[in-house]
Amino acid sequence: MKKIYIILGVFIIGTVIWGGYYQLNGMTTEGYFNIEENTMLAENGKYYLFLEEQKIEVTEDLFKQIRVNHQYHIKYSWNKLGNNKGKIEDIDLDS
Repeated sequence: MKKIYIILGVFIIGTVIWGGYYQLNGMTTEGYFNIEENTMLAENGKYYLFLEEQKIEVTEDLFKQIRVNHQYHIKYSWNKLGNNKGKIEDIDLDS
């Protein structure tokens, strides 16, 4: 019975450490980006922008509002340990 508690304790501690490490690798990127045809992708009902080697998921409505060959101020979050996917936080047309 004692072995089970030891194994369970090690598992819980490992999970907490891994979760903390993953959270510490979260990044937020903000800047001005020129949107071109090759930076926009629609596949399997999902919509993405490719920004600085990151695949950023956007909503369908936002995807349809984005105009090609325009500059936008974009803020997105992503994780260095992830698979180069991110989430858009803010986007504004640069005027």
